[in-house]
Amino acid sequence: MIILPLGKMSKEAQGIDNPLLQDPTISGEDGLGQVPSIEEGVQGEISSRRNSSNTLTDYIFKKLQEFGYPGRRLEEFKKNFVSEDISPDGTKNKVVEIPDKRYPDQATGTTKTIEDKELSSMIREIQEKFGIHFNGAKRSDGKWIINFTSANVENKEEAPITDNLDDVYGTPNKGKKRKTTVRASTFKELIQEGKDNIIEKLGKIIGDQNGS
Repeated sequence: MIILPLGKMSKEAQGIDNPLLQDPTISGEDGLGQVPSIEEGVQGEISSRRNSSNTLTDYIFKKLQEFGYPGRRLEEFKKNFVSEDISPDGTKNKVVEIPDKRYPDQATGTTKTIEDKELSSMIREIQEKFGIHFNGAKRSDGKWIINFTSANVENKEEAPITDNLDDVYGTPNKGKKRKTTVRASTFKELIQEGKDNIIEKLGKIIGDQNGS
């Protein structure tokens, strides 16, 4: 029997004697020589669940993160992002409240406001993702208050719009001051008014002829 010196053992023999050298995953490593910590695994699981959520509240959470707000701060106020009520006819109304400013820039110390363009983009995304309709917004006390409804806003009767042309340019009709109300149904009214004026004028003409 031939006995080889310990220092002259071949690499192949060493590999056979130590199976851990053949497959690094057996040692619990990830292939890069590092073992993932439990904390990293938990954080990854939380992040994965958050990204897969489809609620409006989680969408607002993610959007505010894009505006620079840290997640740990947002978690404290998450329950206040969205409020909801349901009317007797089953219409759902949702109110979204967000800051009107981005998170302060730590490098410069400046704070940029969230402008109409960014708000409009967010509103479009909410309508597409959640099937609700934009129903107005206002900026007040350092926040944007955005209203949504499940009802189709486009099918609602248009509210009357009153202009002030008479106040600016004066009244063109015999000095009688009249404010104009414009809505979709006024076209028929205007046509009927024109017919009435024609009939009135014809009556005057016929009366004058009979009187002469």
